Amino acid sequence: MKSDNILDIKFRDKGLVGWKKYRSIIHHSSDAAVGAIVEPLDVNVFMKGFLRNLYLRPSCHNCPVKSFKSGADITIGDYWGIENILPEFDDDRGVSLVMVNTKKGKQIYDSLDTEYRDTTYAQALAGNPSIERPTAPSVKRAMFFESWHKEPLIPLIDRLTIDPIQVRLKKVIVFLLCKLKLLTFIKSLLKK
Repeated sequence: MKSDNILDIKFRDKGLVGWKKYRSIIHHSSDAAVGAIVEPLDVNVFMKGFLRNLYLRPSCHNCPVKSFKSGADITIGDYWGIENILPEFDDDRGVSLVMVNTKKGKQIYDSLDTEYRDTTYAQALAGNPSIERPTAPSVKRAMFFESWHKEPLIPLIDRLTIDPIQVRLKKVIVFLLCKLKLLTFIKSLLKK
């Protein structure tokens, strides 16, 4: 597919499948038809590298406005971890985290017609550590930028994002325990 045939790119489309299983979609056209390439988040090569912090912008690792240093009246983001705090409010379509930082921000927020639930700052921070800390760069980031123009991009990303053998084994074990319905039982034993 040539780049001038691309009509639209959605890196995190949650339309039919929700946030937990979002997809990447590239809509394209050719002389013959209009089509789409649809890939789950764990298959799309770009998303694999993005989610592993392989090629985030340098500002993501050194953000000067963390911990409310921006002076904004309101801070808005995705409320990662809402399913652990207010599972009844999590519709798997996305919940916004809105932090009101000033009196003016409170006036603005109070004037909006929104459905909301209050949570504590500690609850919000638990799933959103980037409120206070910049994202850590991948240990393979420099390797990516040294190599991306020297070797084919997709195999490079695949190579740099493959899980170590211990992580792959752990995933297989957790998968099998889930299939056998033993994971919850084992977790309860470990809590004792």
